[in-house]
Amino acid sequence: MFECKAGPYRPVGEGELADWAPREGDAGVAEYQRWMLAQFD
Repeated sequence: MFECKAGPYRPVGEGELADWAPREGDAGVAEYQRWMLAQFD
């Protein structure tokens, strides 16, 4: 996925992350990524 935002870089703040997606570094990231990629096969 690619996301583009206008304006200067601003780190993601509290409340801006999707509740259903694992956070960077979480144990479930690899499994979630495999699932996402399988949606495009």
